Amino acid sequence: MHALRRRALLLALVLVAAAPSAAVARRGSLSLTGAPAKGSDEALVTVILFFNFRCYYGNYVMTAFSQMQQQYPGTFRLYFKHHSINKYNRAALLAAEAAMAAHAQGKFWDMAEILFRNRYNLSRKKLKSYAEEIGLKLAPYKKAMSKGMYRARIRAEVKQSKAFLGGSTSCPTVWVNGKKMAGYISTWRLKSMLGKAAREVAGIRIRPLL
Repeated sequence: MHALRRRALLLALVLVAAAPSAAVARRGSLSLTGAPAKGSDEALVTVILFFNFRCYYGNYVMTAFSQMQQQYPGTFRLYFKHHSINKYNRAALLAAEAAMAAHAQGKFWDMAEILFRNRYNLSRKKLKSYAEEIGLKLAPYKKAMSKGMYRARIRAEVKQSKAFLGGSTSCPTVWVNGKKMAGYISTWRLKSMLGKAAREVAGIRIRPLL
């Protein structure tokens, strides 16, 4: 079965399974098409990180996700959505643009890892050095940054994320199979939430569409 069709089926089943907490999902639609993602295409636990690179706790989220992937292989699919970026945090917008320029070259998560660690060092000069560090082709990267190629997409996504979360701008926010956690997110808290979600879907098997 085509991966996109399988993914749509799994996400639909996740939303049904999470019905008691799915009000958050009904507040606005959320497209995951083209969003940076990692983890199994057939995972039954959908994790969405609503984040901007000036937020705290990005490393906690990624650490917890990586550890739980090892404990429950193939169970999780993590998506990244831009969130809570406005005219007062210009550095966050620049970092988001750099991350999307890296995404275009298949290196979003490499760039994100550096940005998580350097939330106070997001100048254009620093971002270019990070691009060099992860081995991006600089010509398309520079073009994307100078022309603001991803700016409109990022701003539209920020609006979409806010609508999906019922108007909340809390950053970071983590959505796990219809349940959300916002604000301070420790590795322990998130691992507990991911572990509970993994146990809830344990044993579920999806028959391929014919």
